[in-house]
Amino acid sequence: MGAIRWSLTEPHYFLTNATEDKVVSFYGAIYNQLEVGVYESRYKYWHDEESFHWSSEIRFSVVKDGTLVLDYRKSSAPLFQLFQMAKAQTLNIESLLKDSLF
Repeated sequence: MGAIRWSLTEPHYFLTNATEDKVVSFYGAIYNQLEVGVYESRYKYWHDEESFHWSSEIRFSVVKDGTLVLDYRKSSAPLFQLFQMAKAQTLNIESLLKDSLF
C-alpha cells in the first residue's frame, strides 16, 4: 500500500448543493478505491431566528462509486492534523523551504 497523494480539487456537488455552507479548501485523494476528502467548511451559526455569525470546521468525506457515503462533521485534533498535512503536501512546503534562502 502506497502513500496517499493529496491534491487541491473541487468538492463533490453534494457537499455544496442545496446548502448555505461554503467549502473553502477541499483536498482529495484516492484510498482503497474510495474518493476521500478533507476540507474546511464555513457555515452559519445561528444565535436565534434573526442573528448568526459565520463559523468554520474541518470535515471529512468519503465517496464510493459516485455516492457520498460519509460526511464526517465532528471536530477533532486528528482530523485537523490530517487537514494540515494534506494542505502542506499539496503546497509542497518541504520543497519550498528546502529551496529557499533560509
